[in-house]
Amino acid sequence: MRRYLILLVTLALALSACSPQATEVPSDAPIQAEESATSESEPAATGAATETAEPESLDTAWLSQDPPLEAAPQEVEIPTADGRTLAGMYYPSKVNPAPIVVLMHWAGGDMRDWVAIAPWLQNRPDELSLASRLARPAVQIDGPWLDPSWFPAITPEASFGALIFDYNGFGQTPYAAADDSLLQDSLAAVTFASTLEGADPNMIVAAGASIGADGAVDGCYLFNEAVAAGEAQGQCLGALSLSPGNFLTGQFTYTKATQTLTESEVVVYCLAAEDDGEAWDVCEELENLPSYRIDAIPFEYAGDLHGMMLVDPEINPIDPANGLNALQIFLEFLEAATQLPVAAE
Repeated sequence: MRRYLILLVTLALALSACSPQATEVPSDAPIQAEESATSESEPAATGAATETAEPESLDTAWLSQDPPLEAAPQEVEIPTADGRTLAGMYYPSKVNPAPIVVLMHWAGGDMRDWVAIAPWLQNRPDELSLASRLARPAVQIDGPWLDPSWFPAITPEASFGALIFDYNGFGQTPYAAADDSLLQDSLAAVTFASTLEGADPNMIVAAGASIGADGAVDGCYLFNEAVAAGEAQGQCLGALSLSPGNFLTGQFTYTKATQTLTESEVVVYCLAAEDDGEAWDVCEELENLPSYRIDAIPFEYAGDLHGMMLVDPEINPIDPANGLNALQIFLEFLEAATQLPVAAE
């Protein structure tokens, strides 16, 4: 075939030599360049005519279609399917519509565990005053997750909306007797996130610690099931868990929910310490999921640290030993789930 092509090209060059106005045109030049070559009054195609499309830039990847909401966090009330109401706070993105991160607390605290991480994801420091943030926890466990000075940098263009809330009987949400209340709360939070003003309902992700670690995967799984049944609109793209333990339900396991999610290319990251009860066993089970799907990734830590204790600049997983702390892994997870540039280089 190549020999015939060479003969054809040679013949074409011989014919074109008879015309002083003929212009050689690259075989891969666009149509408009070929048209200009057939006109005696127009010059040959320039380099600009043969430029290829540029990859999507950071500016266009985080482009607002509508004016952004104000930066100050908003108090919200999240309805559950059984008629209860959860207290919550919504941190709007500077992009509209924006991907939303639902943050689920552990049993050692409440939504205030996320008062530093939520604004970090929001990435609007110049617009927020100290008075607009929730007070630091007074009686909860204090830890590095409340100190934003060490948090890894996010590229300036990136900005997530963040939703935090109190589970049934925690913080500002009063206790009410209900079957599988924490499971219902997890689903309610993800569903509510998809309806928020300024949210892109097809760009929801969840993350949590301990009970919230299960809640992130379970809520994402149940929400996508509701969407498939025509009972909700949107998509949960990923869930990150810090020390899950099958705490919330006997209806299905963390592994079952993760398998269903990853079969539809939803990303799941699982972080746990090897001596932390069943937490690592739960994460390790992800390695047994079908080999064709690699969106479920377990990260093993030494010792027995649990939940939010893994969010520490001095602590890295031992397997895979990638030298990243929990929040750096969080940014990697967000990029994998949303396919958007997040971490600053």
